[in-house]
Amino acid sequence: ARPLHRKGASFVSTLKDKLDAPRVGDRENHTVKILRQTRGIIERGWCQNIAFSEGGARACLAGALSMASLTENRPSNAARAIRYVIVPHGIAAWNDHPSRKKEDVLGAIDKAIVLVQSGALNP
Repeated sequence: ARPLHRKGASFVSTLKDKLDAPRVGDRENHTVKILRQTRGIIERGWCQNIAFSEGGARACLAGALSMASLTENRPSNAARAIRYVIVPHGIAAWNDHPSRKKEDVLGAIDKAIVLVQSGALNP
């Protein structure tokens, strides 16, 4: 049998680590949180052909995903969900297409949120 705690670690800190470890449902909620934060960044200001505008007032989709992910300290499937929605394009190339509009980007994020919430994207 495996010991209940790591060698040299207190039982309380080991238990906290186990409780803090993301579970499938948590990862989905975490991914939706990142996608919603990404959406909020894009709503405030969207740009093309550059990750962030000077001063960070606007961001492209890839830049907004990066910004939203920086606030968290664990991986999410947010970029994966976006790539699933915009197949076969890469995130930056799709965002930077000359015909792309802010509404297209917001719509892709919304579709990604629905995808994650439905469980269609396996973690």
